[in-house]
Amino acid sequence: MDARSRLTDLMLGAWAVQALAVFVRLAIPDVLKDEAKPGALLAAEVGADADSVERLLRALTSVDVVECLENGTYRLTDLGQLLRSDGEGGAGAMIAMVGDPSHWLPWGSAYDAVVSGEPVSKQVFGKSFWDYIAENSDQQARFNRAMTDTSKRASKTIASKYDFSQFTTVVDVGGGQGILLQTVLREYPHLKGILFDLPQVLDSAEIDDDLKERIELIPGSFLETAPGGGDLYVMKHIIHDWADDACLEILKNIRAVIPDHGRLLISDAVLPGSIPESGNTADSDSDSASPSQSGLRSTFPYWLDLNMMIILGGRERTEAEFADLLAKTGFEYLGVVPTDGPTGLVEAKPAPG
Repeated sequence: MDARSRLTDLMLGAWAVQALAVFVRLAIPDVLKDEAKPGALLAAEVGADADSVERLLRALTSVDVVECLENGTYRLTDLGQLLRSDGEGGAGAMIAMVGDPSHWLPWGSAYDAVVSGEPVSKQVFGKSFWDYIAENSDQQARFNRAMTDTSKRASKTIASKYDFSQFTTVVDVGGGQGILLQTVLREYPHLKGILFDLPQVLDSAEIDDDLKERIELIPGSFLETAPGGGDLYVMKHIIHDWADDACLEILKNIRAVIPDHGRLLISDAVLPGSIPESGNTADSDSDSASPSQSGLRSTFPYWLDLNMMIILGGRERTEAEFADLLAKTGFEYLGVVPTDGPTGLVEAKPAPG
């Protein structure tokens, strides 16, 4: 592909995201799950304009989401199958969330974020991202679905890649609905757990009946404190939400309660130590590849980093940046446990003295 064609494809990517989000929100992937159908019939089934749905499907054939057959019907490709509500990895829920105003509008002010060095959610919404989400129930539902699907996938990976057998009590800091904690406790029947999050979050946590005796719910803010009683403290997709100053407070709070023999595990994307050469975005053997990115397109953490910068003021970090945060808060960096996915497991222990 020549440079101009490549540039055109990049430009059209913004439109493609919205087309995919509409495709998912209309539940067309679910309607096409088992058989090919004409656009007019699809439109009637999902309650949308027939001509507009036909044009949407026609555009999505160009990105290999659907295929138009000789008889004029449409069917899902392998890529399109991933967008079903029961599709592997929750890709459809993530697409729907990314297409929402909660994400789309801040990205429209990306210029201001880059110039100012500050997130633009308050500028765009007149309030924080979290307050905006809380006031828009439909978007909050899509956000929660995307986060739940992502958490389920990530939790299975963490439970299979890290050895929890040496611990007795796992504290999930900012653990939300307790998906990670429950996944780990099912894999390791000897473990007990502490789920730590804001009171309103814990109020909606759904702990399975057979795990309730093994999990203690403790309300609080990780920006202010951390519960004692654990020998492994875990944070999944927490640190990347915050700028360094807030991260230092979070880590200091954990350091104040973690025992000398304890461990800290941070699950986040880990940026490569150097920028890959152009066109070398999928080479897991490259010297620039992070241990967390075996088999993964290494472009993902860079775009996630921009998303954190624009919306929340957070960031993705390199191993060196993680090690620096940990050293400043009384931890000794031990390394990254690879996961063959978009995140690595940053491991640390209390530093002596």
